[in-house]
Amino acid sequence: MEVNIEPFIHLPQYRVVICQECGYACVGEEIVSHFKRPIHQGLSKQRKKEISDAILAMPDVYQTKDEIETLPIPFPPPETPAIPYLLPPQTDGLRCGACSYIVCTKGRMQAHCMKAHQWKNDRGRGRQAKGASYAPEPWTTGVRCQRLFMSGPGNRYFEVERPSRPADAMTASEEGPASVPVSTPVPALTGPSIDAASWEMGYLKGLYRNMSVLQRADARADLENRLAALCAVEKEEEEELARSGYNEGRLGRRSHRKRARGWLY
Repeated sequence: MEVNIEPFIHLPQYRVVICQECGYACVGEEIVSHFKRPIHQGLSKQRKKEISDAILAMPDVYQTKDEIETLPIPFPPPETPAIPYLLPPQTDGLRCGACSYIVCTKGRMQAHCMKAHQWKNDRGRGRQAKGASYAPEPWTTGVRCQRLFMSGPGNRYFEVERPSRPADAMTASEEGPASVPVSTPVPALTGPSIDAASWEMGYLKGLYRNMSVLQRADARADLENRLAALCAVEKEEEEELARSGYNEGRLGRRSHRKRARGWLY
């Protein structure tokens, strides 16, 4: 007998189950701990166990994060529509012109290009000289992207909703690494963005501001948990940048994101 696993939904083509209430995927062994989040407290212990046992028995689901490293996620082609069960696509992604690597912060993209492709930033620090000419940055901006997992091996962005264009209209950045990036205007967010590099923060703030007083009281704990998760991801990003020897422009960013939590109080 097939067990209803809601609020999770199974996407066998990606070997994941996605929590529709939280907007991201979990591996099988994390389901029990995921149910400890305040948003799921309405489920009985028996129901949680039924869902967890059913997911752990699925053969086409990643059961551990280690499995993701040995059997990589089959991400969809970039023209694929956004996965509706995940958080809405971020619109400020940066796509490397030499590979498919995508991030949402310029610092991480610079660190990637330096480490993976031996790119050198000829612009230097400080204000740029008037009339100076520089080589184009080797990435494309305004990329729409999503991610399945919020941490661990599966925590990487993949492109969605790439507009289809004739070959003669293709940008140089899509043809090869020696490219001229195209900047795409970023659509208005659900709510005012606190940090231009964090669409998720603006998305959560927009959700909160559009709630009634009673809805805010019910959602506060979950929003705080999601904000805490963002801070944890930010810490991982800073540690990765520090290991690569690149720290420009990162000072105070995590504290700024923490201060942004003020709109909850």
